[in-house]
Amino acid sequence: MTASVCHAKVGVGKLLSNLSGSGAARIRAQAALALSSFDHNPAVVKALVRALEDPHVMVRSSAARALMAIAPAEAFADICRIGAQEKEPFALNWIQKAAARSAGASTKVLVNVDGLECVGADNRMMVSQKLRSAFLQKLFAYDGYSIGVSLDFSGDASADEGAGVELDIVGSFTVDGNKQATSGKLDVRAVTTEGFVVWSTVIETLDVVQGKAPEIKDPFADEFTIREEGEDARLVAATEAGTRAATRLNVELRGVE
Repeated sequence: MTASVCHAKVGVGKLLSNLSGSGAARIRAQAALALSSFDHNPAVVKALVRALEDPHVMVRSSAARALMAIAPAEAFADICRIGAQEKEPFALNWIQKAAARSAGASTKVLVNVDGLECVGADNRMMVSQKLRSAFLQKLFAYDGYSIGVSLDFSGDASADEGAGVELDIVGSFTVDGNKQATSGKLDVRAVTTEGFVVWSTVIETLDVVQGKAPEIKDPFADEFTIREEGEDARLVAATEAGTRAATRLNVELRGVE
């Protein structure tokens, strides 16, 4: 065993001791933050998860910040379980971020988008479907995501049994306009099957106009020819909102665009 390895083990041991045994919240919080340098260490992860239930909010927040850097997918369920009991908004925010990064550490994240809905449009079913499709298309451009069982029509419900993390993507897309021009607002969040909110965001699509009509190349076309209109502005806005939401979720989970 090299001297550096010995020193590292001594350092981890002292930090773990301070985290669990110090009577000063400031020391426990500093120890938690310092432990973020020791990844791939189950004892460190276990101690930090346990510190999420520390009586002092500063310690809980520091433990969550440390877990953001090193939490494996295996810690996801425990982080969410503890986070569901957190009452302090500041600590809850960091625990949600830790849960998101723990989810992102999974080799495969299973997503269900049935909860994405459009409100306030006479063609809301079409807009809802466009929103879901755009979200999934963008998200699946990244590695490590799989479609939810609720949207899997293959009949093979066992295909994704190995997924370590499952998230329901829920939210409402409110549109204010018509097929020529509209604006929209998407309130969206990623929720565990137990109801813990891992991530949330608000996306606004402003002054979206109807898509350009396809050009007719028929040499016999005249003023009586029926021409196809451009895409409904509400569908264009839904595509933009879904795409941006998927990008933000991936950044929150994986830390990269």
